[in-house]
Amino acid sequence: MEYNTDHPLTAAGLIQLAAHEAMIGHYLNSAVTDLLWRSGKLPFEATMGTMCTSSAVFQEGWAENALDVVYGSREKTLTGIEKDFRISSADMKVVLAMADLQNVAKHNVSVLYQREGMPIDDVRNYLRNECIMPDHLVKKLSGGWAQNPIFGPMYGPAYFVGTKVVRDAIANVGAKRVAEVGLQTTGRLSNVVTFQEQIYQ
Repeated sequence: MEYNTDHPLTAAGLIQLAAHEAMIGHYLNSAVTDLLWRSGKLPFEATMGTMCTSSAVFQEGWAENALDVVYGSREKTLTGIEKDFRISSADMKVVLAMADLQNVAKHNVSVLYQREGMPIDDVRNYLRNECIMPDHLVKKLSGGWAQNPIFGPMYGPAYFVGTKVVRDAIANVGAKRVAEVGLQTTGRLSNVVTFQEQIYQ
């Protein structure tokens, strides 16, 4: 196991990161997708997570809302984390708010730098002052996220847009239905469009 000293985490941050990357986020969704493909319920293409696609927009939204899918809502997430992990709901609120701010930053940095022509030092100031990003994320987000001609404009918005789509669905139809469609147990690939079509049928 490797510990990244440039990316310090609190206990609440580790819970959020694990939920996003592993259970029930990307790892679980990928594992279920593989099993559905092997059983003939999804096409092989569903198993290939490709960045800068409508599927990636959904997958990032799913992962960003993983805790709310597990617990049923943001309010239940906060009380559940406090009960299950003895992490204060105030600490968890801060971590989740920081994740939302990072999603806004990912969405905006390439727009500011590439479309609006903002100097990279001003982009860094925007990240520090408007998005309250720590130094390691200022460095990361003002690098490839802001400057790469494909990665930033095409993948950067995925987190912000996907998070909103999945969060709205949880509020409108409930976490159970979001989990059924999001884990693709319906046998239909979930991207940012087909997820909404299935959720709101």
